[in-house]
Amino acid sequence: MKFVKVFLKNFKKDFASFKEYFFILICYVFAICTLIIIGDKNFSKEIGIFFIILIIYSIIIFTIIFGILLGVSNVNLVNRIKKQIGVYRILGVRKKRVYFFFLIKKLIVLFIALILGIFLATILSKLMLMIIFTLCKNKQYASININFKELIITLIIISIFFIISEIKSYKLITTCELIELLKNKKEKVMCKNQSIFKCTLGVILIITSYVLALTSLMGSSLNFCFLVLIMNVTGTYFFFFSTIVILVSVLKKSKKLYYRGENLIFISDISNKLSSNAKILTINTVVIACAVTILSITSSIYYDTVKNSKKDYKFSFVIIKDDTYKNDLDDIFTKYENNKIVLDKTIKTIRFDNKYYLNQELGSKSGIVESYMDFISESDYRYISKVKNINIVEFKSDECIIFKQSAGVGLHNFIEGTYLQSSKDNTKLKIKKQYNEGLINKRVGMDLVVVKDEIYNKIKSLGKTNVYRLIDVKNENNSLAIYNELKAKNLDFNSYVGRYKMDLNTYGPILFLGGFMFLILIICNGGTILLRQINSVYSEKEKYFALKNLGVSNDSINKIINKKIKTIFIVPLIIATLDNIFVNLIVEKLMGRSIFIPSLCSLICCYSIYIFIGYFGIKYYKNAVKFY
Repeated sequence: MKFVKVFLKNFKKDFASFKEYFFILICYVFAICTLIIIGDKNFSKEIGIFFIILIIYSIIIFTIIFGILLGVSNVNLVNRIKKQIGVYRILGVRKKRVYFFFLIKKLIVLFIALILGIFLATILSKLMLMIIFTLCKNKQYASININFKELIITLIIISIFFIISEIKSYKLITTCELIELLKNKKEKVMCKNQSIFKCTLGVILIITSYVLALTSLMGSSLNFCFLVLIMNVTGTYFFFFSTIVILVSVLKKSKKLYYRGENLIFISDISNKLSSNAKILTINTVVIACAVTILSITSSIYYDTVKNSKKDYKFSFVIIKDDTYKNDLDDIFTKYENNKIVLDKTIKTIRFDNKYYLNQELGSKSGIVESYMDFISESDYRYISKVKNINIVEFKSDECIIFKQSAGVGLHNFIEGTYLQSSKDNTKLKIKKQYNEGLINKRVGMDLVVVKDEIYNKIKSLGKTNVYRLIDVKNENNSLAIYNELKAKNLDFNSYVGRYKMDLNTYGPILFLGGFMFLILIICNGGTILLRQINSVYSEKEKYFALKNLGVSNDSINKIINKKIKTIFIVPLIIATLDNIFVNLIVEKLMGRSIFIPSLCSLICCYSIYIFIGYFGIKYYKNAVKFY
């Protein structure tokens, strides 16, 4: 019993060793519990199963990333307390019993992390829901009442995760020989030839991955994308593991630089830190790149969707003409004073019971496709172009203009200068101009072909006529009441506000999940780097104490600390920035859109957070060194 008391008393002193492990656990519990609470709310029913699937994928991503971080932290934790375990072994305590007491410590840490993580999730989940409602422009009240279902799911996920990680700890403690437990861990020093080989291999892998990201193969296979990503991550690992060693050896040749002031101590210290921590620094780099990419993609999707809503849905309402409801429609629109009609235009299109051959291109590929088309007169085209500020293109009677009304806008382009040819008659029109947007609202009819009025008048009696009523209203973002009344009458119509609301309800939560994952991953990743540096203060106190005894001034020591902490934070950031640029090339090929601006904003946010964390780390480190 006395031994147990000594063990637990010692645990209070050793809690500093558990800081990194404890911090990662809290972040993981908080993230998982928050997502489970949000996913269980009635709000998710508005979006359907899609939002639930996104939450499940987010939990999987969190589990993979935090699993890697916790696994590395767990190994570092065991390595830090190896001597203590060895002392217990010398005192005659059996291996399994030593592991049992070590397990008790970790269970205490896990229990505290669970309590804090669940408490924070419960408190902040309401704020998270309010953010989602704001992004969706939803005025619903956010209420949180945590129940046992959410607690049980969180506990099950964490328990499975904890058991798997403990298998590794058990093997490390029970299989390690006593002499290995007691001796100091030595830094692995590579010979110069090994460094040159691994450096060359790393550079080749990184450059090859960047080159492949620029090729057309990236969009052809998802497996190929993963292969390129693996090449890049492996190259990044070799960069930290060997390139730094070569860089230091080059710096050592410059005697004026190497032997000047504190540079000797800094260069030697930082080379050992970067090369010996190559694995964890690679993980930190990949996590930063992943977090920035996630936020870039989600913010790009949200921004483009909201921005393009008006571009894709030019009119507030497009109603397929039905004289049965004409008076009812007029009554609905005149009822709302804040949504008065500012434009009311009826147009006609013609559709034939035959397909048309067109030349299209998709990326570097091209070919002939068959498609149904709708025809509209030049006069209607000119009217719509004038009121919607569309550039009017002049064309001849044997030419046409095509507007992509279909849902697949942007997936392929009809080749300008080629011909649109009927599959049944001799109709043949040269494509003067093609727009990757609709002339009227998206998904209204087929792709729209603009022809001269004389051509339109000749063919209008030969095909089926579709009549559309185009209506614009004031304050169209707030015209949901009109939308609901039209929907209640089961009318065939298309509206800007309906699509806008649907897009916000779909992509608002996506942006929230992207931002949430970004913040959690960046804060957790930066926090682990910070805590690792804080722990190193206590292990390196003798070195700084010796430097002071040798007459090194506090200013010189502060400069060494500044350079070291900044390098530890900045190097992963720089490599992550390069990796993010590389990943963006892949994502842009897969998505077919640029995410440069969202990625730049995400990087600015990331750098801001890391600068703050790094500043705190430098300040803490300096105070600790002064103390010693």
